[in-house]
Amino acid sequence: YEIQFRADFAKGGDPSVAIIEIYNLSRETEQIFKVGEKLTLRAGYQGDIGIVMAGEIRHFRAFNEGSDRVCEIEIHDTSKEYQGKEISESYVSGTTGSQILERVISMSGLERGKIQLVRDAVYPEGRSVDGKIRTVIEKIAKDCGAEVMIADGLIHVLPPGGWHDEAVLLTPETGLIGSPERIEDDDESSSVLWEAESLLNYRIRAGTLVQVESQYVNGLFVVESGSHVSDGNDFKTVVQLAEPR
Repeated sequence: YEIQFRADFAKGGDPSVAIIEIYNLSRETEQIFKVGEKLTLRAGYQGDIGIVMAGEIRHFRAFNEGSDRVCEIEIHDTSKEYQGKEISESYVSGTTGSQILERVISMSGLERGKIQLVRDAVYPEGRSVDGKIRTVIEKIAKDCGAEVMIADGLIHVLPPGGWHDEAVLLTPETGLIGSPERIEDDDESSSVLWEAESLLNYRIRAGTLVQVESQYVNGLFVVESGSHVSDGNDFKTVVQLAEPR
């Protein structure tokens, strides 16, 4: 019996996705995994265990691989309504961005998370919205100077600089492996500067503020994207970092 996984996350409106492989379950136990059902993946160390990914099963298959029986489960941290439902609504003059966000998020199939706007846009002549719920939320968030992030079934609308909560400390003593390495990127508009690797830390997700203290790189960064990965023996978190805006 063994579990391997890779959970990918990133800023923006894209849902986090995890691929989980469970080895040598009984055929009877395999039946509990059904497409459309909710699944939560937890991991951690020595009693400090938290949610790595919570989402909906989108794909499942069981197959033989040599002498092993493998259950492969793909979960998405999103909802069908958020991804595909289309709406067409009009709002009266004086409506604010926060009011529209509250309304549209309530139709998204996701729970409301934190809403921290840089500014609350006001529409003196009213506002009409047409299109997929995801696209509408992203447009209104942009009007308010904010970004959309999905985490554990919650939809957050936050400033571009991150969660504005207490930063996660990343040092050799707290799990940092080596020192962050500079990312070579031909895209001059990219804000990503470094890639860091640590022992698995479920507290780190897209938009998290990270205080790095290492031999060569020190400072406060925001997580742009990353992955929580386990091959059954090693459990790691790999993240791409940028300077907070």
